Amino acid sequence: LIGTVISHCDDIIAHHQKELEDLRQLKKLFLQKIFDQEWRFKGFTDAWEQRKLLELTKIFDSARISNTLWTNKGIPYLRSSDINTESRQDELSISPELFQRLDKQTGSPKKGDLLIISGGTAKSVGLTFYKDDNSLVYVQGGAILYAQTSKSSMVDGKFLHFEFLTRRLRKYVHDSMTGISIRHFTIDPVSKTPIIFPSINEQQTISGLFDGLDNAIAHHQKKLDQLQQLKKWFLQNMFV
Repeated sequence: LIGTVISHCDDIIAHHQKELEDLRQLKKLFLQKIFDQEWRFKGFTDAWEQRKLLELTKIFDSARISNTLWTNKGIPYLRSSDINTESRQDELSISPELFQRLDKQTGSPKKGDLLIISGGTAKSVGLTFYKDDNSLVYVQGGAILYAQTSKSSMVDGKFLHFEFLTRRLRKYVHDSMTGISIRHFTIDPVSKTPIIFPSINEQQTISGLFDGLDNAIAHHQKKLDQLQQLKKWFLQNMFV
């Protein structure tokens, strides 16, 4: 009986692993075909434009903050290691008073802006995170830049988030990096990033597709994590 239960768990885990991998491969296919303009949604026929990122939105850096000023509560303070393309971890903070002072000096990301990892490992540099809420946050200077896409009339931050995942822009970021152990994607090459884009309406339609894919991927990842924890519990509690 115990062997049957564990075997059944393994079968379900394998099923979700396959579905998760299939969805990730599907996302890669859509990224390639849509951003190469081989596939387009019905009703959209206008030609895409190409501009440098700085022609579409302002790019901002932030102040460097000594680790002696980091706290465990207050306004979230994000380093490159605290974010990825799907989520963020608010592990560190700065005081509200310090945030208010720095926000007046340099500004801070707002809802609709795009965070861009500008310092870290070769794998992480150039990845982006779309800020979709109104929460206050400050980012580490030199490690995270942000594009003020919330105030752009030409480009949508979420669309850019997905475009930065394409092979074309990943290659651009890789070719533009400096440094050896710690890689950097500085404000100059970030500003010159060659963005190819359609109308705002088509951008938002494309973003909606990838949002749906990301939600499905997150759902299957959560299911897989739960099943693996369940199997672990069975193994710890059934063999006593």
